[in-house]
Amino acid sequence: MPRAIVVGSGAAGATVARLLARSGQYTVLVLEKGRNHFTGLGGATAAVGNEFSNDEAAYAVMQNPIYQDPWLEPRSFRFKPSDGPRTFVGDVNNLPSTVGGGTIHYDAKARRFREVDFITNSLMGGTADKPAISGTTYTDWPMQYKHLEPFYAVMEEIVGVQGPARRVNGKVVNPNPYESYRSTSYPMPPGVGMYSNIVQAEAASRLGYFPAPVPTSINSRPYRGRPGCIDCAHCLGYGCPNNAKGGGVWQLQDALQTGRVELRSQCNVLRVERSDKPGPSGRFRATGVTYVDASGAMHTEHADVVVLANSPIEATRLSLLSGIGTSPTDTQGDWGTLKSSATDPGGMLGRNLMFHLQTEQIGIFNTDIHPWRGRTSSHTLDAFAGAGPAPAHFDPTVPRGGITELGGNQDPIGESISLLTLLYGEQLKEGLRSSPLRRHLAAFTLQGEDMPQATNVCDLDPNIVDVFGHKVPRITYSSHEYEIAAAAYYSPKLLEIMDAIGGPSSPWPTLKAVGAPLGSTAPSADLPAALALVTSQAFNQIPSSKHIMGTHRMALDQEHGVTNPYGRYWAFDNLYHAGGGLYVTAPGFNVTLTIWALSYWLATAILSGVDQASTYDAAAVDQNWQRQLCVLRTLDADTMISRVLGGPCGPPGATAANSTVPVNGLAGLPNTGEGPGGVAAVATAGVAGAALVGRARRRAEGHRPDSAETPA
Repeated sequence: MPRAIVVGSGAAGATVARLLARSGQYTVLVLEKGRNHFTGLGGATAAVGNEFSNDEAAYAVMQNPIYQDPWLEPRSFRFKPSDGPRTFVGDVNNLPSTVGGGTIHYDAKARRFREVDFITNSLMGGTADKPAISGTTYTDWPMQYKHLEPFYAVMEEIVGVQGPARRVNGKVVNPNPYESYRSTSYPMPPGVGMYSNIVQAEAASRLGYFPAPVPTSINSRPYRGRPGCIDCAHCLGYGCPNNAKGGGVWQLQDALQTGRVELRSQCNVLRVERSDKPGPSGRFRATGVTYVDASGAMHTEHADVVVLANSPIEATRLSLLSGIGTSPTDTQGDWGTLKSSATDPGGMLGRNLMFHLQTEQIGIFNTDIHPWRGRTSSHTLDAFAGAGPAPAHFDPTVPRGGITELGGNQDPIGESISLLTLLYGEQLKEGLRSSPLRRHLAAFTLQGEDMPQATNVCDLDPNIVDVFGHKVPRITYSSHEYEIAAAAYYSPKLLEIMDAIGGPSSPWPTLKAVGAPLGSTAPSADLPAALALVTSQAFNQIPSSKHIMGTHRMALDQEHGVTNPYGRYWAFDNLYHAGGGLYVTAPGFNVTLTIWALSYWLATAILSGVDQASTYDAAAVDQNWQRQLCVLRTLDADTMISRVLGGPCGPPGATAANSTVPVNGLAGLPNTGEGPGGVAAVATAGVAGAALVGRARRRAEGHRPDSAETPA
């Protein structure tokens, strides 16, 4: 049986491993650089344990046990080449390095893009070679919302996402008018709203906006063998002690339950092994990887397929260390010039790095509004993401900002550290007693769209190495004036909502802000006169958004991207990147759900064989999509979206009992009815002529939609 190696066990890697393993066509080796903090993975889900705790000292003060250690594995940073080789060395948007990846630390917002977000460049009048926004490489994605919508839906059910959209009288009803259409309801209803978020949302509603509960991959009730969230208040930056937080590890759990996946943690991949020359296809071939284990021993493993599912920065670094791609010339005039190579024909590897520009507005209130209790955020306001959601609603004159997260919380030790920078002596004691930054704080965080620029690059630092002796990633990054202007445009609107919280027109007439907003990263709205000032100060700081995109841009041809529309490196037959690096642009939404959807999309492309063409167009993507949907309908037949699509694939009139699905040349895959994460969802596969054996029954530990959720 062919073997796939997946580098990284987070949102992307676990999703790809799950599909490849469940197909029965591959055995899969998952290599994770970090430690495994879970016990019992691969057994019964309810019996899976972990080492996490609500230990603020360990997670927020000392070296966080789930994160990459910036002393041992640093990154370097600069704004532009003229700054010199680097201006900083340390933590540059580091993500967790652990089994489960970045989804161990996140607060689990699971947001879809909208229809307009995939084709904004065209809607603004741009083309692939003439971006609508000057000074950028802005362009359309190679697929549209309609293509990813089923993959959004299936991943929401596999992972478990709570949200407000529900099915009523055969139709999906969504209280968030800023979102695009949905084929399915959320598998879980929203959890309990946080008091601080409720007062923020009420003020926004009074001003004519439409806030809504935020879709979140945290269980609001028991789901697929895992308990519901207990609102412990230690979410962002922490592992989840009771496993209520969804993410990458639960797709990995599904994969391990097939018996065709091996997980090796504390295995740092140092090099992709590959052919020296192109083969008959005119492309190179990855033959495996070399890694170092926890004891320091080196190993080389063979593979028929290699998927780099580590973060965009780490995947770029690993590619460059393996002789794939070419770093740009480190001079100001040449830095933005694309340099084609045999292994990266478009010369874009590592370029178009995007982080999201996060604009915060913070206010202090006269009463305890409990912002530190519960999840990090329970509500969202999407009014400032830009015109949409459908193309008919698009207005290019409306700045593209991003969703606004309602929240604002600090833990006790974090608050005390913040107060230490402002107060001392008796004032500090009084500050700790009154707790302004924990019990009385409200915040808005605008996840601003970040423009892709050829000059924002991840390459290798020429002088600095990590503890293993290998060159570290170097980030060259500056904000574009578009996102700075958009943040300036929306900042007064955020302040207006903050000022409207409480008061006589609200259900809380005595609640009011008692001080000027603190900690804002927003510039003055007086542009362009203030533009130079804010460019040199507030925004061009070392990025810490934890949203990392770009570096492996997808495109319909090799001149416009690093990978094809399915994540395969254009210059390779069998080397892929799965994850945020595939992003073409960075719409202002949390990244993980789209990473899941793209990873499912990628795996179905491998399994259906649609990923091997030398070029694509819109018609080909449409045609291939039907074959990809067949994989979804076969491997996850027991999901709401599969039923919406019509159940298992087959010829017209076929039934679940006699239909077969063409998956990468095979006649069919059997389905034993274990649901979206079952142990035996595909007990045996890869047998020509194997039949689907009946419509899958709902698994006892799975979600059971009521009659209102049954598709019309």
